[in-house]
Amino acid sequence: MSRLVAPEPHERLLDLCAAPGGKCSHLAELMDDEGEVWAMERADGRVEALEQAIARLGLHSIHVQPGDGRTYNFPMPFDRVLVDAPCSGLGVLARRADARWRKGPEVLREMPGIQLELLAAGGRRLRPGGVLVYSVCSFEPEETTEIVERFLRQNAGFVLESAAPFLPESVVGADGFMQVLPHTHGCDGAFAARFRRI
Repeated sequence: MSRLVAPEPHERLLDLCAAPGGKCSHLAELMDDEGEVWAMERADGRVEALEQAIARLGLHSIHVQPGDGRTYNFPMPFDRVLVDAPCSGLGVLARRADARWRKGPEVLREMPGIQLELLAAGGRRLRPGGVLVYSVCSFEPEETTEIVERFLRQNAGFVLESAAPFLPESVVGADGFMQVLPHTHGCDGAFAARFRRI
């Protein structure tokens, strides 16, 4: 996801759902640790794990901010925002075999509302011309293309951009979305879309 965000040194970034820290750390490294990466996380236990991961890597550009990304008010706009939203996790069942017995159809009724709220919150924090990336470890339409369609209908100030310039051709579909499928790519399933605020 970080490569789809494509950060530049000295920019200000927001990782709206940051724990356990792999994404925000990678963003900081892609920026040569020059700039600001604000790492938002609402769960106390995950905030601590996030802080430990950042300290272990010795990164100085990351600022951990506890709180709910849907409602927390930042006083400044961001150049780029990553919303790696909580989801059903159906794309990672191959390595989380127990999860298949804990998830029912209700998860696809509960998660899309939260995902859309987070995506809208990320968009509100973005400066004009800034980049917004939405990702989930799922390939279900309710959490992927339907969220993109709903967001664009409700937010006329955003346009969709293709992932093709940033990612390998094999994981970008004709629609410009990143889509990784376990049976095709031999790894976890994932989806991502890139938007620009106009």
